[in-house]
Amino acid sequence: MSLDQEILTMLACPQCRGALQQMSESLSCEACQVQYPIHEGIPILLMTEATPLGEEPAVSEAPKTSRSRAEAGEAKKALFTIVEGKNSGKPIQLEFLTCRAIGRSLEDKEKTQVFSVESAASLDDFSKKLVMNYISRQFEKKEKIGGGGDLGTFKRIADWQLDDSAVSRLHAMIFYGDSGVGILDLVSKNGTFVNGTEVESRLLKNDDLILIGGTKIRFQLG
Repeated sequence: MSLDQEILTMLACPQCRGALQQMSESLSCEACQVQYPIHEGIPILLMTEATPLGEEPAVSEAPKTSRSRAEAGEAKKALFTIVEGKNSGKPIQLEFLTCRAIGRSLEDKEKTQVFSVESAASLDDFSKKLVMNYISRQFEKKEKIGGGGDLGTFKRIADWQLDDSAVSRLHAMIFYGDSGVGILDLVSKNGTFVNGTEVESRLLKNDDLILIGGTKIRFQLG
């Protein structure tokens, strides 16, 4: 099955982060001399699934670890608590295999655009590409980006709205998958910071401090 060329350019070899080439039933990395199987149109970009170039690609099933962990109830809870800002003290929980956008609240008097309470604002094409690239690199999966609810493996839930005029309408997105909990800046005006360092994307560690606009958020997993 042939992959869309635009999607192919967003994927990278998990070993060297180099470009991948489309083959009949696999993606190949010339630098590492390995190939990764494609299962039902989804590249399995895992080193454990790689085979040397020239060999018959392994017949592999799509990874089931995410679903099995969720069904078994083994996933820990991801908790984000605002420790500084207008919404101080407010906790937000992120369930396993979900993602949530963070943006400016309806109550922002300086707003230029808004989104509804308990809804998920539509992502523009550029933001969709950012999300796709982040998922493929950090979570080693290729996902289809939907218009509103589901992002392939990740179910998108209601946006997290902050009463902070320094926060962009759609500022960042947080994810919780097998690789951990991550945050992705959606090309916000004032940037996203983790422990004082501006980041485009980052897998989070316990007790990390996130700064978005004038709002400081502590992340805890447990």
